[in-house]
Amino acid sequence: MEAALENRGCDLIGLGRPAVLNPALLKNTILAVTVKDEDAKLYVRKIEAPWFTKNFGLKAIGEGAATAWYGAEMRKLGKAE
Repeated sequence: MEAALENRGCDLIGLGRPAVLNPALLKNTILAVTVKDEDAKLYVRKIEAPWFTKNFGLKAIGEGAATAWYGAEMRKLGKAE
């Protein structure tokens, strides 16, 4: 991630989706001095679109399913105590 930013491969890196699956991501992976850069992995979950979007070729709606799921999970994390 650091190299991508330094080499201007991207302007910013989003960690929201990987953090949904691993809320301690910053502490146990990104900022952990014991984790080598090459061993640090970020994971995301593939969210299947509802059946009707596949049958009717509604790809845009299907893609929105993942956005909606991750958004709901991020809101839950924001409300956690």
